[in-house]
Amino acid sequence: MNIKRWYKYLIYLLLILAVVFLNTSKFFPFFHKATFTINYIHIILNILTGVLAGVLLGCEHLYIEFKKEGLWKINLPKIIILGLPSLYFALTYILLNTCIPIISKLIIHSATYLLNVFSEKYISFFQLILGYVLITSFYKAKD
Repeated sequence: MNIKRWYKYLIYLLLILAVVFLNTSKFFPFFHKATFTINYIHIILNILTGVLAGVLLGCEHLYIEFKKEGLWKINLPKIIILGLPSLYFALTYILLNTCIPIISKLIIHSATYLLNVFSEKYISFFQLILGYVLITSFYKAKD
């Protein structure tokens, strides 16, 4: 039995738990309670911690790829098919609360609908998927 593998996965677990613990609304409240204004910095930190948890899950893949010989490549279909929808759902809070006129009403209304259907739990899930897809899309190929 390789004890290093046990320690490695224990460290992964502790890091992921730390990121998930920091991702709670007690640490990153979205609204100032006194003024009911939106705190965008906390929303962005919330999104980044969810994505970071996914990156931590995929770190072993990147470590194995670093050891290989070859040129770095990007798995573009994976990023487009899995990454872009995950990015959209992960950014639901920003899409809902932004005042940028470039964003069309269709995007805002669909994000509002999806937030009502999926709830906050699924948005965190998409943040996790986004981080995992980003980190595992890089690989080395022998050409």
